[in-house]
Amino acid sequence: NIFNKGYVCGHETCQLRVHSNCRALASRESIKHSDSGFLVLNIISFSTDTSKTVQIDIKQARNLTASKKNGLSDPFCKFILSSGSQVIQTYRSEIQKDTLNPVFDDSVLFTVTHDSNVKLCVSIHSSSKRNSQNMLGGFSLTLDDIMRYSTATDIRFGLLKNRLARKLHQVIPVATNPGFCEQNVPVLSLDDFSVISIVGEGGFGRVVLAELKKSPEKACVLKVFSKKQVIGQNLINELLIEHRVALSP
Repeated sequence: NIFNKGYVCGHETCQLRVHSNCRALASRESIKHSDSGFLVLNIISFSTDTSKTVQIDIKQARNLTASKKNGLSDPFCKFILSSGSQVIQTYRSEIQKDTLNPVFDDSVLFTVTHDSNVKLCVSIHSSSKRNSQNMLGGFSLTLDDIMRYSTATDIRFGLLKNRLARKLHQVIPVATNPGFCEQNVPVLSLDDFSVISIVGEGGFGRVVLAELKKSPEKACVLKVFSKKQVIGQNLINELLIEHRVALSP
């Protein structure tokens, strides 16, 4: 029961309910509250027997938070590679003046050993004479994360605030871009599927294994739920969480 065993987001205007097993997801969902923008990176890794060389191309950032009276910021990127409490390497990009959508067009190389404790903290700050540590947002990546994302290009990392930035990261799917429109996507209906079996049932729906009638070799799972039940029990937010999880890489 999500109401008896659930976790309520601590954001003052959110109160989003998720199951206690999905509490980490609720923390990652805080990006929805901060509107801190995102940073686009390319990650390329080269491995040897004893170490890994990681090249990070710093492309651009979008929709940053304004920190100056003119409604703009002077952003720069800061990278800290560490293992436990030991700092291995740091890097700071050049400052981009008076912009909320900076183009950095920069690269940095990191050399790391095969250490499971390695963590890369990435943050964007706004240069300020009064406060040089005016952090606009950030995120952190483990060594496994770095290796996983090294096969993708133009990855959009959401910028989290404060403590979350030192522990978590969130990749924003391109499909969530305003005005995004994927071309040549077929429109499907229930008539295009054949149900094979029921995989499981949850609190407000069931999951079934199905196949496309035109391509029986392509199996998939479908989530079936009652719209009346979802609205009646105020479970719309929980349903949207499942949708966002399905879209994440």
